[in-house]
Amino acid sequence: MALDRVIFMQTKTGIGKVFKGKQFVAEVRYEYRASEQSDEGTTNAEPDKVLAAVTVYLRIIPSLRVTADLLTLHMDDGKKQDFFLTSSNGDCKATGGLY
Repeated sequence: MALDRVIFMQTKTGIGKVFKGKQFVAEVRYEYRASEQSDEGTTNAEPDKVLAAVTVYLRIIPSLRVTADLLTLHMDDGKKQDFFLTSSNGDCKATGGLY
């Protein structure tokens, strides 16, 4: 089943703080993008569409040392995103959604 189209895109960039638990790790620049893709079906917003996938892209600069630790980005608007750092280029694997 192929996804039909992106129905929502959220982009955030700014300066944030990375924490490991309650321990401050670093101040970073971040780029966050989330998109929701739809397929045939139903949603409240579009009766002929159903949410099929949510994709989150997160990158931090400067990158930190890659570890298996769960980290939390505190964004400049007060929102938070948990993530794992996946590359020395600052690429991250977001877990869960913004809170």
